[in-house]
This record gives sequence, C-alpha cells and structure tokens, in this order.
Amino acid sequence: MAKKGLLVLLLAAIVAGGVFAQDKKVWLSGEVSIVGAGLRGEYMLSDNLSLSVNAYWTSFLFFWNDMGANVMARYYFGDGVFYAGLGAGYSYNTGTKDVDFKYDGVTYTESQLVGTTGIGIVPEFGAKFKVGTSGLYVNPFLQVPVTIGKQTPVISIYGEDEDLGWGVTWGVRPAFGVGYTF
Repeated sequence: MAKKGLLVLLLAAIVAGGVFAQDKKVWLSGEVSIVGAGLRGEYMLSDNLSLSVNAYWTSFLFFWNDMGANVMARYYFGDGVFYAGLGAGYSYNTGTKDVDFKYDGVTYTESQLVGTTGIGIVPEFGAKFKVGTSGLYVNPFLQVPVTIGKQTPVISIYGEDEDLGWGVTWGVRPAFGVGYTF
C-alpha cells in the first residue's frame, strides 16, 4: 500500500513539475534610461499579476534626478504582454519650486531646484516581449515617480541651507529593460 501511495505521489510530482516548469515565474533584468540605470527582480503570482522590487537612478541634464527603491505590483492585460503597475517605497526626486527669500529686507520669489526625500509612489506602463525561446526578454516602459516628503535646496544660491517644508515633486522615467526569465 505504501508503494502505491509513493508511486502516485511521484507521478503527481512529475506531472505537476511538467505543468509548472512551463510557467516562467522569476524575471530578472537590468534597466537603462536616457542617463541612468536600474535593477529589477519580478515574481509572477499568476498569469496576470506579479510583485517585484526595483532600484534605479535616472537623470535629465544631471540636474533633475530620480532615485528610488520600490516594491511594485504589475497587472498584465490579455495575453500578458502589456501591463500597468504601481509601486511604493523610498524616493529622492529633484524639481523646481518657487521659493521666497529675503535680501536687504525685501522678499523675492524665485524658481529654485529643490530635492524631495520621502515616500515614492510610482505608476508605470509598459510591455514585456520574449526573445525566442531562450528566456531572454526586453521590457520598454514608462514610469512617473512622485515623491512626497521633506524639501531642501539642491543648490543654495544665496547661502541659505533652509528647510523648505514638505512638498511633492515628480519626474518622468522612460526606460528599457533587458533580462532573463526562468
């Protein structure tokens, strides 16, 4: 009786292994943007839903920077190529903000480059295309990182390193990932 149970268990494991071996669950990639790079690890929970972690840095003209480390969820539509995702985590983002400053008793307002450090909310849209049967894939996508947090001047023009309070900055990150799935 034990031999029959062991045989049934072994047969079930072989069948289940064959079924699940066809589904590639782990997707690892490196990402490049205009000026920047990132890494991503993604695990498929089902045919349409995945969880991933990613870390990235991207820049536009070396002044407007986005850096983040996020946990992402992606939903794949229809055939599993196109997706929409949403992530949250740590983020640093630079952008411009109108800042008031005093000089000789007069208050001036000037647009200044500020850095925001805090919570990042990252919506993304993209597609994943398998290249042949080797497990190689490409992943063009667009992210719009939004950072909510404490703001400080990036470059203090007037020698004042003051706290600018809390604020929101956002950026745009078009990127291209190349990776391998197994």
